[in-house]
Amino acid sequence: MKYRYSRWIALFTGASAGLCPEFMNAIYADSRYRLIREVWLIDKSLPAMQTIADRFPGKKVRMIVLDLSDLQQVKDFAILLKTYDPYIRLMINNVSQESIGDFSDYSARDVEALMNINVNAPVLLLKLCQPHIMIGTVVIMFSSAGSITPMDDNSLFGSAKQFCYYFSLSICNELMWDGIRIMVACPGHMDDMKLRNKERRSQHMNPLPVTDNQLLAANILKHAEKGEASYTPGLFYKIYRFIARFRSHEKLMENAYRFY
Repeated sequence: MKYRYSRWIALFTGASAGLCPEFMNAIYADSRYRLIREVWLIDKSLPAMQTIADRFPGKKVRMIVLDLSDLQQVKDFAILLKTYDPYIRLMINNVSQESIGDFSDYSARDVEALMNINVNAPVLLLKLCQPHIMIGTVVIMFSSAGSITPMDDNSLFGSAKQFCYYFSLSICNELMWDGIRIMVACPGHMDDMKLRNKERRSQHMNPLPVTDNQLLAANILKHAEKGEASYTPGLFYKIYRFIARFRSHEKLMENAYRFY
């Protein structure tokens, strides 16, 4: 067989996000991923990755420090791929950074870094990994419920995630012919108070549904393995996406503003 089991890996980008440990719990409990021999974590914070690795004693975890706002570091990742020549059985591309605040408040360097993290890095990482992705592999790209309609107080993040959403949908059929299943996940507010405590108008966000990370990770994997092209968790956000098909963005922005 072409694929050597000893080089089967799962790849997680944006590992310091709260979902990474839950995804790892899910794959270790799922027999479909029993042949994965190693998990690769990509993040700029080594302590955060070490904390995750410590939760899984006896499991082989490779920690790769990359600042995804620096595209040269992302390109250098190709050297590591060439050296180890892994076979990627699962890729979870959860690279994102919020941009709460007015566009005028950001410097040109801030804008470049945010767009690199939210747009360029996920696409470039997928391209670099493509030669190593196995037939039957699931690739999960992360968009956001914040991409459903424009948001004037979260413009960079929401617009970048909308690009990620349409990019993933547009290449879904192309990669399907190569035996690669790609799905874009659009979660709403996750169980991560660290982010919400930083937001200027967090008191307005409290009524919004918050998804349990463990349940969210399991459901995302389930829907991706079923071959779905996109998945929006939660009834509230499903209804929101449905309404967005028929209402003008201007009207929806007026209502969305109350929560940001």
